[in-house]
Amino acid sequence: MKKTYLYIIIAVLGLLLLSLLTYKKTSYIKFKDNNNYVFNIDTISLKNTKKITHNFKYINNIHPKLTIYGVKDICDCTKTEVKKGTYEFGDTINIKVNYYPSVYNERGEVSKNIFVITDKTVSEHDSLLLFTINSFVKE
Repeated sequence: MKKTYLYIIIAVLGLLLLSLLTYKKTSYIKFKDNNNYVFNIDTISLKNTKKITHNFKYINNIHPKLTIYGVKDICDCTKTEVKKGTYEFGDTINIKVNYYPSVYNERGEVSKNIFVITDKTVSEHDSLLLFTINSFVKE
């Protein structure tokens, strides 16, 4: 291999490394509780578990006013409640999620996403607040 190609490869790798070290991520949503936007459930029994309820709490610490338009459940096994309306800076938004594991009889590792629809950029998903429930479902 010629020295010129070697120098070019080293220069490209150096630039790539420099760009990765200086890359800044967008600020993410901050939550009042410590479980962030993911709720991990231990192993649950499909036969013995009818419903699991979890309340996510989101604090509007980004915008002077934040409007919540609603919520989008990705599957029929989750039912989510959120109060629509405008929230001031510092207000807490409660997102109540009911998860019904027996709806699809899924087994093994299960992950369910819930999206709260807003009018502002609040996360890496732009105007969507993403919440996730993870579980391991056994017979």
